[in-house]
Amino acid sequence: MRRPTARAEPTVVAMPSARRRSPRRRAPEIIDAAARVFAERGFHGATTQDIADVLGIRQASLYYYFASKEAALELVCLKGVEGFFEAAKAIATDRGEPGERLIRLIESHLSPLIDRPDYVRVFLNERQHLPAESRRRIGKWSRGLEKIFEDVPCDQLPEVLDRLIRFFPRRERRTEEA
Repeated sequence: MRRPTARAEPTVVAMPSARRRSPRRRAPEIIDAAARVFAERGFHGATTQDIADVLGIRQASLYYYFASKEAALELVCLKGVEGFFEAAKAIATDRGEPGERLIRLIESHLSPLIDRPDYVRVFLNERQHLPAESRRRIGKWSRGLEKIFEDVPCDQLPEVLDRLIRFFPRRERRTEEA
């Protein structure tokens, strides 16, 4: 009778660390590209192929990062409001003067226009194209932020507005000569 021979176990070789990167390492770059494309073309004017073209990847690769164009829009909108609520809540609960808190709230609210304009533009102009459940989730963030602004007592509002008006330079109106 023949004895069964011992089988050799397959050898497992660890991959070099450079090859074991996080599979979602490009997620921020991909969401940035989606924000840019949605901001430039609008949700209905944009395609996932447009996003892929910006990145220089195949369209099918995008679906590893989000399930649909609507899901990409939701991620962009969420990043558009990300941090607004937390920053506003921290400022509103500060013990400083109400007028100063209101100024800080407004500055905090306006800074994303400079830091991440594509995200803000998409949030403001395209969120109505989100599915109903996604709109509800994002709407809760917006309503929470509005409530924070409403709850800051400010009997110094005229001074605050004057200070903000001086902060923003006036644009000269140009008339075309006929």
